Amino acid sequence: MVDYNNLFRACLVVVSNIAGALNYQLANANENYAKVRTIEEVVVVAQKREQNIQDVPIAISAYSEEKIFQQNIVSTMDLARVEPSLNFQQGFSDFNSNFSIRGIGAMSFEGGVQPSVSVVVDGVPLIRVGEFQGDMGDLQSIEVLKGPQGTLFGKNATGGAINVVRNPPSKELEAYVEFLTTDDKEDTARLMFNSPLSDKVAFRILGFIRDQKGFIENVFPGVEDDGTKRNLSFVAKLGIDINDSMEMILTVDKFRT
Repeated sequence: MVDYNNLFRACLVVVSNIAGALNYQLANANENYAKVRTIEEVVVVAQKREQNIQDVPIAISAYSEEKIFQQNIVSTMDLARVEPSLNFQQGFSDFNSNFSIRGIGAMSFEGGVQPSVSVVVDGVPLIRVGEFQGDMGDLQSIEVLKGPQGTLFGKNATGGAINVVRNPPSKELEAYVEFLTTDDKEDTARLMFNSPLSDKVAFRILGFIRDQKGFIENVFPGVEDDGTKRNLSFVAKLGIDINDSMEMILTVDKFRT
C-alpha cells in the first residue's frame, strides 16, 4: 500500500531543493551581471580640475597610462593612429607638422602659421607641435578634446585640444631604463628616476635620447641625409605638498633637436 503522506513529503523536499538551487543560480547571475555592467570611473582634467568624465560637457577621448602602454603610443603620430577623430599632418620637419580634429586644423605648414589644435603639456600650451615630438614617455594620461576649446586653452584651440598629463613626483622610489633599436637605424633610450626627499617633498627626472639615420641620401658634401633626427629631452620635477589640499610642482623642461 502506497503511503501518500510520505510521498507528498518527499516531493516537497525535492521541489524545495530545486527551487533553492535555482534561486542560488539566479542570485549569482544577477551579481555577475551587475559586475559586468559596472563602469569604472574615468577622471579627466579637461576643465583644469579633476572631474568624472561624465560630468564634463565636452566630447573627450581619454587614454590612461595603461592604455597608452597597450597601444604602444610613443610619438605624436602614434596618437593619431589610435584616435579616429585625430589626423596628423607631417610637414618637412617636426616643427612644420600639425594636428587636425574632425577635419578642422591649420592646413599650412609654414613656420609662422600657428596650429588650430592646441597641444597642452601639464597645463602649459605649446606654440608648435614639434616642441613635444621629442618624447611621449612617462605619461599619466592623454585627453583629446573635440570641438572649440578657446575658453580654457586659448585662441589656438579652434579645432580642439590635446591635453597631455605627465606623471608627477610620487612618494615611492621608482626607476626604469628602456632601450630601442630598429632595423632602419633608429636608436632610442629613455630613463626615469623618482625618489622622495622627505614626507612632503619628492622629485622625478626623465631623460630621452633618439638618434635616427636619414633614409634619403643627400649628395651635397657636409649635409646630413634627409630624415635624420637627433632628439634630446630632459624633464625634472620637484613636488612639494604644502597642505592636505594644495601641492606645488616645479618643472624644468629642456628639448633639443
